[in-house]
Amino acid sequence: MTTKFDCCLAELCKVAEPAAQPPEKKKNRHIEAIKVIGSGVAGLGAGQLAGYGAGKLLERVTGKKGGDAANMARKIAPIVGGAAGIIYPIWQGQQQKAVRDAVESADNQSDRRVPGQ
Repeated sequence: MTTKFDCCLAELCKVAEPAAQPPEKKKNRHIEAIKVIGSGVAGLGAGQLAGYGAGKLLERVTGKKGGDAANMARKIAPIVGGAAGIIYPIWQGQQQKAVRDAVESADNQSDRRVPGQ
């Protein structure tokens, strides 16, 4: 004879059972590292493009005012260089951490994988 408590307990056990999850896809650690490094290279290219665009903009602005672009660049360059000197090591540290995390994540995921699947 089953009581209401037994029925409720059985229903709770059914609800509490974990749903079947699809097997995790194995990540290749080399591909994960290439993704991170590729984003750094893309950032470098974007920086070069931004510098070229800033130079053209500076020439256009100073040309309309009748000024000298080189003189204006001499005033701005120390500020930009100082900011870049501060930002670059921070960015390098974050990139290295991202590479390390990507490789460790791929290794950890590979270790959790059940052999034969």
